[in-house]
Amino acid sequence: MAIVQNPLIHRASGSVGNSTFSKWKKKNTLRSKSIVPYPAPTSLQALARVRFKNCTEFYKPLLPFSRFLFASSKSKFSALNSFVKTNLSLFADDSSVIAAGNVAALVFSTGTIESYFQNAIVPISYLRYYVSGSFLFDYSINHLQVAMLAICVDMLEKDILVFSSPVGTYNNVEINIPVSRVGHVFVVFVCSLDYSKSKSSNSANVGSFTAS
Repeated sequence: MAIVQNPLIHRASGSVGNSTFSKWKKKNTLRSKSIVPYPAPTSLQALARVRFKNCTEFYKPLLPFSRFLFASSKSKFSALNSFVKTNLSLFADDSSVIAAGNVAALVFSTGTIESYFQNAIVPISYLRYYVSGSFLFDYSINHLQVAMLAICVDMLEKDILVFSSPVGTYNNVEINIPVSRVGHVFVVFVCSLDYSKSKSSNSANVGSFTAS
């Protein structure tokens, strides 16, 4: 930044080329914009950015439930940041998003609600499935404020569909798969949500099914 005392440009303002006239402490100043471009990312940095984008985009359908998920780490990280911190290494650094072999290791939530799932995925009708779970909860939890969350990972599209039971029906959730995804294999994770305390249980991988 240069201080300009020339009376001929006392009232100068705006930009000319790479320079901008302005006032600073009642003095005329001339600022020059940087002509050095940001350095291009290295190949490793570019791959890391793709991996990070794959991870954060994958999480987006869960944003409406962020206040419940990863409650045990909320004091330090947001749910999104906790998901990235926990799962980033599982994601690919290319358009494949995530390797099929890594999906089962995904963690969608950690929480203080203790629950045990005895899962069953039973076809009810065309493209409708039912996930049932038997839960053992801490007796301090009001069961009328608990719901069940089902996270379905589409192994073809490499994205997730999220379904939640109504509050108070924590032992089952209905899954409606779009017709466009007939034939796709889904890996299902479930966790319980406590609406009274904005907390969740640990997520659990309960199996897979093929939409037919």
